[in-house]
Amino acid sequence: MTEETKLDLPPERPTVPFHQMVTNLFKTTGYTEAAGSMVHASIGVIGEVVELLLAKDRENAVEELGDLEFYFESALQYVERYAPNT
Repeated sequence: MTEETKLDLPPERPTVPFHQMVTNLFKTTGYTEAAGSMVHASIGVIGEVVELLLAKDRENAVEELGDLEFYFESALQYVERYAPNT
């Protein structure tokens, strides 16, 4: 790559595993932790499905699928934390 075409990228930052990112970002304010987690995740899934159906182009659809993945991961974390393991 020549000096002219070299990209000006920000310095690399440490990456966080996806499940940890969801744990760090997912909010449950206003509910007990258990109820709030599943309520928030469920409403988030519904909202993102609607946004996916209304996506204007492929890029927007992929973005909404990523948002769905976030809410599915948060629901999975709820199940792993609070559902009895039988």
